[in-house]
Amino acid sequence: MAALDLVNRLDHCRPAGDGRWVARCPSHSDKSPSLSILEKSDGRVLIHCHAGCGAVDILDAVGLEYSVLFPPDLDYYPGRRFKAQTETIDSLVVEIAEHDRAMGKGLSKADVERYRAALKRNPQAPDAVVEILYESGAL
Repeated sequence: MAALDLVNRLDHCRPAGDGRWVARCPSHSDKSPSLSILEKSDGRVLIHCHAGCGAVDILDAVGLEYSVLFPPDLDYYPGRRFKAQTETIDSLVVEIAEHDRAMGKGLSKADVERYRAALKRNPQAPDAVVEILYESGAL
């Protein structure tokens, strides 16, 4: 949905810059504009009521569904969740390696492969991981 579809349903709406508008919030009795609308370059529409109204309440007041704030093509979005999950897994691999090293445990061949994969995904890996790989003969 283009932000204009929402903007056209609002009272006392005015432009506030490129892809930005302010308007009176339709979900409460608003005397001055407290609703900010921003259309992002990827097609998402962000809405924020400075009085505290929720997005669903705002959209219900103008007869729109929550899903209209997002473009229909989900392939357009970068895989942020997957990236965050990979970063979390890599940090766990590092933490486990540091713990095992502190306990005097050696690394199995499978563990060495996991460390290599974590290093490839994160070139700024802590020096401890690089040190562990050198000690185990993996690098």
